[in-house]
Order: sequence, then C-alpha cells, then structure tokens
Amino acid sequence: MKRLIWAGALAGAGLPALAGEIGPLSVGESAGNWGLGVHYYHGRSQWETGSDLADDMIGDVTQKGAYVTVDYTIHPRIEFRGAFGGISYDTTPDVDGAETDSSMDSMFSLGITGTLVETDEASFGPFFRYTRYSDYELDGAITNNGPATDFEIETAKWRKFTTGLMVQHNTEPAEIYYGLYHNSHSVDLSGSYGAADVDLTAKEDRDAGFFIGALWPVDDNFFVSMEFDRASDSAIAVGFNYRFAPARVITKTEILTETIYVEREKLDGPAVEERTILFRAGSAEVEKGYWGELKAFADFLNAYRDTEAYIGGHCDCVGSEEANLELSQRRGDAVKEMLVALYGIEPDRIHVLAMGEAVPAVTPDEVYGRRENRRAVLVGRAYSDY
Repeated sequence: MKRLIWAGALAGAGLPALAGEIGPLSVGESAGNWGLGVHYYHGRSQWETGSDLADDMIGDVTQKGAYVTVDYTIHPRIEFRGAFGGISYDTTPDVDGAETDSSMDSMFSLGITGTLVETDEASFGPFFRYTRYSDYELDGAITNNGPATDFEIETAKWRKFTTGLMVQHNTEPAEIYYGLYHNSHSVDLSGSYGAADVDLTAKEDRDAGFFIGALWPVDDNFFVSMEFDRASDSAIAVGFNYRFAPARVITKTEILTETIYVEREKLDGPAVEERTILFRAGSAEVEKGYWGELKAFADFLNAYRDTEAYIGGHCDCVGSEEANLELSQRRGDAVKEMLVALYGIEPDRIHVLAMGEAVPAVTPDEVYGRRENRRAVLVGRAYSDY
C-alpha cells in the first residue's frame, strides 16, 4: 500500500516546475552579440498527489541549484538561449518515521525568444524552450517504530516544453519584464518498496503560470537579473550576466538609400539643422531606427560644405558623474565615426562635446532617468553668402 502512495507522489498532479527561470525577452542590441551568465535558482512547493497521506510523507519540496546561461543574438529581434547546471531536491516529510534523501542532478535547456512589436518604451513577443533533466532518484525509508523499509522512485526521460508571451519595458533604473507561460511535462517512472518492484507508466502533466523579472545594468556590459515565477510552485532566480558586444560594422549599402549630396538652396538667412538620437541605457550604439536622422544631418553637411557641426553627448542621472561623462563622450564619438565613415564628412568639421548628465532634456526632479536624457544632439548652422 505504501509503495502505491509513494508512486502517486511522483505520478500525481504535482510535477514541480524545476529550474523554471524564463529570462528577459531581449538583452542584445544587434546581431552577433552574445553573453554569459551565472544564475542561482531556489523554489519551494508542496506536491499535490491526490492522497493526503502521500502529501504529508513528501511534505515541502525545495529545488535549488546553480547553472550557466549562454545567449546569442542572431537578429535584433531573435535570440537563442541555452542553460546547463545542477539541481538538488530536498523534501521535508510531515510524517514521523519517514526519511528521504536525494543528490544533485543536472539539467540543460535550449530556447528562443522573438520580438514581434518594439517601441522606445517596450517590446512584446513570444518565447519557446525545451528542458531536459537527468535521471533522478528519490530514496527513503519508513520506520514506523520498527525495522526500516527502504523505498525508491526513479525518473527517466524527464522533459519539459515551455511556451509563452512576455512584455519588456525599457524603464529606469531597471528594465522590467513579465508574462504568462504554459508548461508541458513528461517523465517515465519506476520504483521499488522493500524487495518488490513497482511498475509505473509514463506521466504527463501541464500547468500554467506567470513571471516577473528585472535587469539592473551595472555598466555597458554587466548586469544583474532577478526573477519570480509562480505556477504550481513558487521560485526566485538571481543571475549575474556579462554581455559581449562586438563593434558594429555598418556598410554604406545598409544605410544609404539615395545620394548623399543634395542641391544647395539659396538662403536669405541662417539655415539650422538639428537632430536628436536616443540610446539604450548604458549603450553608445546608434540603433537602426535613428539611421534616418543621421542621414538627414549628413545631407545637410554635404550640401553646405563650409558648415561645422557640433555633437553633444548626454546621459541620464543613473550612475556616477564620472562614468556618465565618459559614456556621453562615447555616444558623441559613435555618431561622429558614422558620419565620417559612411558619408565622408571631414573629421575636423565635427566637434564632440561630452555633457554627461549636466544638461537633461527632462529634469531629474520630474522623471528619474528618462530615456529622453540618453541622447546625442547634432547641430549644424549654415549662413548665406548671397
């Protein structure tokens, strides 16, 4: 009778959501970016097997472990992610005389995320993941004030498929993401109680849940992540991540759609061209959505070739003044490099001014760390010779 109870403990409705961290929709800004992360997962639940006695014998279940993540951006809207690590399962029986023991086991997962809709403020898209767990054993003994009787439950081919939708907000000081997901589990089971084997059939289970997480950038490449998941179980995961972002190589054929020289207009007074390019938090990369602004400014400089340009690099108020001053310089330099490399603007015509956080577009007292403050302002002025 007891062996059937223990079989039910794994074959019932309560397969736990092991190592279920979902992760953000996107952390890369361009194709070719990749990153590494070290994460720790801790979850606690109580299996519901349909038997009160079995539930008491299992008691609380704790899943915890560390794993390494690798992600690669194959397209600005598509990322692949993989994870590998170890997990331990600990149970705390609520029945006197029941003792259990388990060891560290391994897992790996492969997943993909896709961005369907993207604005300056938020992104939305689906994700898919396959997870495989190593064969796992739960050993224990029941004494009941008499000779101990050993029992064992073994799992094999434990697999999980996860699909869902999420939203990611480009907020400050941390990016927030959240969503809904659906898990489909399958596992083969076998067990023994004393000297008797217990034949168990394959188990399938499904559950749905939600999650919410945050990404805190420390600098351009390093960020900390935290996530809470709730399905049949509750869990929290913390990660330390480093993003490798190689220099973006842009060719003229990617950005130019028409000649860079335009007909010079006859002027009755000064002509002024001003453009603004916004940046992601901690980044100095000019995103593709602003290439049109860059081209329009280059057209003006090529039409009025005696004109000098000024580029002011700016930051929000997150981080130290020294770090923000350096980042604002890199933002201005990045814009200048593209104007020189792609449009042939003479370098000595372009002057970069690093402003740091000193001249916000939106004052920090009104909105903390607004995206409008992470910018480069391009200004050119031409005067009539007529």
